Amino acid sequence: MNADILPYLPLAACFFHLIEEFAWPGGFGRWYAEYRPEIAKSLTVGFLVRINAGMVAVAIWIAWRGPTTAGYLSAWVVLAAILMSNAFFHLRAVWIMRRYSPGVVTGTLLYLPLYFVGVPVLVSHGMATTTQVVFSTALGLCYPLWSLTNHRRRARAS
Repeated sequence: MNADILPYLPLAACFFHLIEEFAWPGGFGRWYAEYRPEIAKSLTVGFLVRINAGMVAVAIWIAWRGPTTAGYLSAWVVLAAILMSNAFFHLRAVWIMRRYSPGVVTGTLLYLPLYFVGVPVLVSHGMATTTQVVFSTALGLCYPLWSLTNHRRRARAS
């Protein structure tokens, strides 16, 4: 993989993933409420728009600023780790529910290779150290825990 295309890959992957979740075939919000009924009250359209807009904004910043920006590599790995965890979320949900999860296809085909191919490219090109990767990945993998905790808090409050 050419390291020059890395800044653009998270944005492209997010774009296709959001299409699968919300446009074609869509239905992610309804599906997620069935998967986690205890937090269904937290899954408002506004919340889904805000959280995904934030993800896209970070992906746009990474693509726009690219590897010349301080923090680019860490931001890239953090986002790639969040997306990787999202793919595993979808795969786990498919396993548990025994049915399609909107987002599982793009999560598996785009998010997993983004992390598992992209990170070694960064390291092999000397763009990131193993220490940077470990800390950035750990930070990114905190997102699912934060997200579930936040949903539970929001569901209790509503």
